Amino acid sequence: MNRSIWFVILVLLPGMTLAAEPAGKPQRKNTFDDNFNRVDTNRDGKLSMTEAEKNAPGVALRFAVMDANHDGQVSKKELMNFVEAQRKQAVARFKRADKNGNGKLSKQEARALPGIYARFDKIDANRDGQVTPREIGRYARAQAKKQRGSRPAGNKPE
Repeated sequence: MNRSIWFVILVLLPGMTLAAEPAGKPQRKNTFDDNFNRVDTNRDGKLSMTEAEKNAPGVALRFAVMDANHDGQVSKKELMNFVEAQRKQAVARFKRADKNGNGKLSKQEARALPGIYARFDKIDANRDGQVTPREIGRYARAQAKKQRGSRPAGNKPE
């Protein structure tokens, strides 16, 4: 999976999972809506290619695919549909790679997912020789956070 897709799935996706979390759990700081609104600088409820290029290069790379109705803009619904489709594909790839069905990938199983395999030791936070979807998500979010923090000041979303 390329870097832009990881950005979309793991940086914009958290807001989509909030609805499934128990009511007693504290809400995450960066919800899907918060991230979308940061990119939507003119506050019209849609992302233009210009907004995406300036504030979300990963979205800009896949803009034409996300723009399901081909109106030159990406709505929240279009983006959420795209993210959900990508999430389902990622889950299916993980399950196919998980040959023994234990919900974890050994280093051998991770060979089927080159992006995971290449970073296996970094992703395996508890050093048990296996990576879980949670560890992958945490690693990807940390990497996205690093990338956002390393952008020049002029390129940060408003």
